[in-house]
Amino acid sequence: MVNTPINHKTIFLFDNSNYFAINCGQTFEFDISSKSKASNQSQNQNKINPLNKSLWTCTVEAAIEFARIVYDLFPENKLIRLMTTKHENTLNTWNESEQGLDTLMNLMGTVHPPFPSTHQISQSEELILCRALNASLNAIAQSTQMQQNLIKNKIPVRNRGRIIFFTSSNVRKFEPIQEFLAKAIEELNKIIDQAAKNDIAIQKIDKIELVIIDMVPIDQNLTLTKEKIIQNSPELRTHILSSKSGSNLSLKLIQLTQKFYDLAVTSVTNIPMKEELNANSSANYDVDILHHKSLHDQLKISGLLKNCLVSKDGVNTVCLKWSNPKTNITEFNLTTNSSRITPIDVNSRPSSCLTSFLLSGLIYRVFFSLTIKYLCRKMCSFGNSPCNNIN
Repeated sequence: MVNTPINHKTIFLFDNSNYFAINCGQTFEFDISSKSKASNQSQNQNKINPLNKSLWTCTVEAAIEFARIVYDLFPENKLIRLMTTKHENTLNTWNESEQGLDTLMNLMGTVHPPFPSTHQISQSEELILCRALNASLNAIAQSTQMQQNLIKNKIPVRNRGRIIFFTSSNVRKFEPIQEFLAKAIEELNKIIDQAAKNDIAIQKIDKIELVIIDMVPIDQNLTLTKEKIIQNSPELRTHILSSKSGSNLSLKLIQLTQKFYDLAVTSVTNIPMKEELNANSSANYDVDILHHKSLHDQLKISGLLKNCLVSKDGVNTVCLKWSNPKTNITEFNLTTNSSRITPIDVNSRPSSCLTSFLLSGLIYRVFFSLTIKYLCRKMCSFGNSPCNNIN
């Protein structure tokens, strides 16, 4: 029997209750600057008033960024579906044609954001949540193309998946949600056993991981200081996390991608780049990239990993220094590992420049030095997919 990876199926369930219309408590400032000489001489900068975002906006942005990382690093077989508490069905399916960042963004653009209101969650809204939870379970029970191919080849599969529920304990009680899901999984499995046992399009649920992210505005205290794990039933395990909104939520989601998809962070430091507003001067920048953690295995085997780790924003990263080797590409043919990579802050100028460097087809070397040994690592581009190779 093949265990379907639990990260093969992920459902984002967004709480669309009125509470998520409130301000997240963090302001975002923007400057519109022109690169022209005339504007530089006059120092004409148009400053926009600080932007306020709702909890809903912060949640959708963080989830989309989570999806971007997953799609960048795993172009196949890591599938994501979208669901809100106001819908009776998911917004997309497991079909590859309905995956991808553009698809998810377009789908979320069709969802009406919550409206501000002071009233509490009503009983009817609780029933709507139950329908959304049932729809999420039905989605996990549906076989993906990969699962159907295995079943057609007489290979039984264990059907597993993950539901990430963005909500708040200010409006929801989490215990009833867990109890409802545990019973609903049991009932759904009974129905599948009786009515759809031989249907390869539907599979019993062997395991679901429910991740509840309890969100609060920036100016409120966290409800939990550490993750709470509950084994509700043989098929259901719940993880409850607390996170402040705004940029804190984005950081929390990046940390979850590392945990759920076995990722690690490498920081490429001292990358020389020309200043955006002054092409005659240059500065060195750092870029944090995500990749599969197997790229650090050689360091771990050598006993060097602990000496190379640096903590940045609560995340352990290996720091590498940029270098432009004056050597022939044939000297870099031997590698021990490779992986797709993606920048953490994809919209920053340093990340954009690093991506352009890699996609140019040229060789760049990044290295770190220790007093006991010198190792080097090479970054290069194969086709249109940047890869990180270890020499």
